[in-house]
Amino acid sequence: MPKRESRSRTDLEAIIMAKEMPYFKFVRRGGTEYFIGEHTTSDGRFYRLVLFLDPPYPEKIPNLYVIYPSVLPKYGQGSINELGNSHAFHTNSNGPDGVVAICHYSSSEWDTSCTAYGVIIRGLIWLEAYAIHLKTGETIVGIIDKLLKNAVQH
Repeated sequence: MPKRESRSRTDLEAIIMAKEMPYFKFVRRGGTEYFIGEHTTSDGRFYRLVLFLDPPYPEKIPNLYVIYPSVLPKYGQGSINELGNSHAFHTNSNGPDGVVAICHYSSSEWDTSCTAYGVIIRGLIWLEAYAIHLKTGETIVGIIDKLLKNAVQH
């Protein structure tokens, strides 16, 4: 996608995000574009997410990071950060400064029709699954699978 078209796409996505999730702000600084926002989970914990729209977005899957808190403890002991790329916890290799990178779409699912809004929604679901993990010790993939199964049944 030519640079002008790509910029129009991110401008449109910024408008959608401002309407649907005004607590996620679009930032264009130098050659970097990203959404940054905060979420408090149902258990009252506060998180900050950043979604980088690195070129050639939307052809390339964007990276979604939990930047606050920078270390996410696991139930029992250790941290999700220590796992890096993990199917069980729906994470990719860690991001800058070792922060957790949420796996939101697989490469086979991603195409240019996917949006930043959809990625953020998946990030919020991941955070809620993480809140359940902290209480139960269950893996995030197991929690999300149960949520999806229940959603289909209802």
